[in-house]
Amino acid sequence: MSIGDIIFYIILLGVIAAIIAAVVHYGGDIHTASNVQADVNDTSALVASVEKTYNGYSDYANLSDTDLISAQAVPTAITQVGTTSLQNVFGYPYALAEDTANPNAFDLTDEVPNDACAAIANAVIKNITSLTINGTAVTLPVTDPATIGQACGTTSPSTIVEVYSGM
Repeated sequence: MSIGDIIFYIILLGVIAAIIAAVVHYGGDIHTASNVQADVNDTSALVASVEKTYNGYSDYANLSDTDLISAQAVPTAITQVGTTSLQNVFGYPYALAEDTANPNAFDLTDEVPNDACAAIANAVIKNITSLTINGTAVTLPVTDPATIGQACGTTSPSTIVEVYSGM
């Protein structure tokens, strides 16, 4: 084996080590970003399904995960857990309910890992009438992204309650 071969193999091992380090370092971020986008898409599909299912009704009375499952109106990308609950891409629950302050609106509660909280909240704020994160009401419209980050805090999973007014 020549010196040129040894140098080649040393460089090759260095490149392989760098690739492995990059995958380990950035792999989690890429996976989280993919799941954030999937959750945002699933949330949008779920909201559209609720609005379509309740179109023509006077309010969102009786809205629940069980009700949407029974109506066979759950989007296919969302996991149904038995006949009573829905689960997001992170393995945490979604919860649907009539909004207590306005029967013509409904709440979608989405539990998410803390590192996905701000990205998901920022993605949905343009479509909602009210937002609560980890029990903190967020004033809309949000004028400073730090507001969302502060509400997300360090709690994991974070609980995002989105209110949609569709009637």
